[in-house]
Amino acid sequence: MLPLFPNTKLLELSDKQEIERLTSVFSPYSDYYFFSLWTWNIDSCTRISVLEGNLVVLFHDYETNEPFLSFIGENNVEKTIQNLLDFTHKHANTNSLRLIPAECIEKILGNVQERFDVKEDRDSFDYVLSVEKLCTFEDSSLYTKRKTLNRFLSEHVARVSVIALKKKEQLQELRDLLSLWSGQKSVLNTLETRAEERMELNLDRFNLELLTVTEKEKIIGYLVFEIINSEYSICSFQRGDRACAGVYEYMNQEAAKYLLGKGIKYMNIEQDAGMLGLRQAKSAYDPTFLKKYTISLKG
Repeated sequence: MLPLFPNTKLLELSDKQEIERLTSVFSPYSDYYFFSLWTWNIDSCTRISVLEGNLVVLFHDYETNEPFLSFIGENNVEKTIQNLLDFTHKHANTNSLRLIPAECIEKILGNVQERFDVKEDRDSFDYVLSVEKLCTFEDSSLYTKRKTLNRFLSEHVARVSVIALKKKEQLQELRDLLSLWSGQKSVLNTLETRAEERMELNLDRFNLELLTVTEKEKIIGYLVFEIINSEYSICSFQRGDRACAGVYEYMNQEAAKYLLGKGIKYMNIEQDAGMLGLRQAKSAYDPTFLKKYTISLKG
C-alpha cells in the first residue's frame, strides 16, 4: 500500500503493480507510465503517495532539479488540487502543480478555472500517432514525412528486426550509435543517456521490445517500445544516425507495421520538452495530443 499524503515514499520497482492499478483507467500519459517513471528517476528522488484515492507524484524538473507535485485521478479532484497547492505553498515555496492530465480535470474544468489558474502545459503534451497512417504515409497530412521516407528508401538498403528486450547484452551493439547520437545533439543528452543506463539495470521487469535498423552490418537506428494495452504502445527511446536522412521516418513506419499486426492502434512518442526542433519533427506526423495542465493558486 502507498502512504497517504502528505506522507510519501521513494519510488521502488515493487510499486509497479499498484501504480498501474491507479493509472490504467486513463489514457497512457507518459509521465505516469511506470517504465518512464522508473527510468527518468535518475537521482532516485521521485516520491509517491495517495490522496483521495489519486496517485500523487513528487517529480523533479529534469533541467533545474526543482521539485514539483502532480497527480493523476478523478476522485475529489478540487479538494485534491487545493490540498496539494496548500502543501506546496507552505512547504516548497511554490504555488503550482504540473503535468496534470487533461482527463483528470476536464469534467470539472469550469469549476477549477473559477478557483485556480489553469494553463495548458504545451511543452509536456504527449504526441499520439495513428499506427494505421504510419504504415503507409499516404495521408496528405504526412506529405513532408513521406518525402523524407522516400528519400531514405531510395538511398539505403536497410534491414529491420524486432526482438524482446530482456538482457543487457542485447544492447551492447547499440553503443556506437548512442555515442554518435549524443555527439549530434546538445540538449538533455546526459539525462537521456543516464535514463537509458537505468533502463538496462532492470530489463527483466518490463515487457520492452527493441527495433533495430541495420545497413551493411551497422546499426543506424533503434527504437525501444512497449505494448501497454490492447490499443496503445509507448516509444520511450529512439536513436538514429542523422547522417541517414529519413531513418526516423523509416523506423516509425516499420514499428507501425509491427504494431498493426498486433492489433495496436496508437503509438505515444512522448513530449517535446519545449525543444523547437523536436516539436517540428513530431508535429509533422499529424498527431493528436494527450494534454496536460499547470494549475496554480489565483493571485
